[in-house]
Amino acid sequence: MKQFDVCHAVGAARKVGRLVVVLQHPYVDQISTIIVAPLFSPKDLPLVSLVRISVRIDRKIHVAAVDRLAALSAKDLGAPIANLEKHREKFSRAWDLLFFGF
Repeated sequence: MKQFDVCHAVGAARKVGRLVVVLQHPYVDQISTIIVAPLFSPKDLPLVSLVRISVRIDRKIHVAAVDRLAALSAKDLGAPIANLEKHREKFSRAWDLLFFGF
């Protein structure tokens, strides 16, 4: 799994769940969890300047909610369907704001 890969979080009974974006760098591979941010429809979760990022996947707009980080077991992530590397700077600004206040 690469940083910024988008995949489905697999729920109970191995059902396909919400889309998430992997934020954890692959160098941190000694742990069994991966830090992700969930993706929402803009109708379900409004944008918040610098903290929730608007991204497009297959012509559909999603909100990457960096303020709702989660640690999921690596085995609970499906295969990547997209990669949001081109939004690296936006994600970096969101982390800086959330964790360092600037």
